[in-house]
Amino acid sequence: MAHSEAGRVIMSMTSADGEDGFPGEVEVNVTYQLTNDNELKIVYSAKTKQKSTPINLSSRLYFNLAGEVSKHHLCL
Repeated sequence: MAHSEAGRVIMSMTSADGEDGFPGEVEVNVTYQLTNDNELKIVYSAKTKQKSTPINLSSRLYFNLAGEVSKHHLCL
């Protein structure tokens, strides 16, 4: 699920208890925000209610900025 506000997009998902062998239902949110200084900020949050579970959230975004940056377009 995703929703957007001015300059940012928030995506969320729920991982069911036992999914991929991990205990506890986990609610995960990631926010992508473009600041007024043209910085891309990525903020993660996760919570589980029933059981403790290990979690490691990371970004796997790769940008090829070789050459002229003006020829690149980013769509989120």
